[in-house]
Amino acid sequence: MSLLSILKIMHLSGLVMGLGGAVLADFLILFQAVLRPVRQQTIELAHGLARIVFAGLGLLWISGAALVYIRFSADPHFIMNEKLWAKVIIVSILTINGIAVHRIALNHLARRSGAKLFDTGRPIEMAGLTLVAALSSVSWFVPFVLGVATELNFKVKVLEVLGVYAATVLATWCMVFAAARLASTRPVVDQAALDLELPHAVLRHRLEKLVASFATEVRHVDLGHGIGGEQSQYAALDHGLKPLAGLQNRPGTLRPAHVQNGVRQAA
Repeated sequence: MSLLSILKIMHLSGLVMGLGGAVLADFLILFQAVLRPVRQQTIELAHGLARIVFAGLGLLWISGAALVYIRFSADPHFIMNEKLWAKVIIVSILTINGIAVHRIALNHLARRSGAKLFDTGRPIEMAGLTLVAALSSVSWFVPFVLGVATELNFKVKVLEVLGVYAATVLATWCMVFAAARLASTRPVVDQAALDLELPHAVLRHRLEKLVASFATEVRHVDLGHGIGGEQSQYAALDHGLKPLAGLQNRPGTLRPAHVQNGVRQAA
């Protein structure tokens, strides 16, 4: 395997680590910090994912610099590809944003332990944290797209790529900010209470079905509408209603008067 292939594998590995870790961290913060109170486990997972993202970012820089050097050595004209410089600028923004995640976002997450991330409702604080989130997501996806879209080599300008990038960041920021505002006004759901209420509801539903089934079987026995003899006994046993088996097979003289009257009327 050539050095160029090894560097490409390293580059893709760094991209997978960074992009995958960033996406997982976004979902973790959304479901475990924005929509519900922050737990210690959430803080630890967020720090672990941040370390994976930073490792991927370091791998991306090292392998990317080596790839540029090798290609520039083979073809000095390669450095004139403006898509390359757009990627460099975006990854630089991503690096600065990663430092902000460690210095600001994770520390704020730790301070909010036991409460939802945006419970304070301060717009400036919410705007800053959602901007960091938007930059993280978009700044990982755009280099990925640029790396795959080789047909853009030597065909797009730096400002064109950065313009699309800026518009994407702005749109993502607005959506994340709106979602955060909506989540901050949502009441906290007591999960423990739900865990207690759910079994009671299920048990009640099952009991209602059992009572209805039992009442149906009793009507069949009392009115003589069910199958008789040994077959009726087996039917009762199949339904788990063993006491009905004896009732079905009792002689008519031993049945209560209202049961005998019901049987005569049915006949």
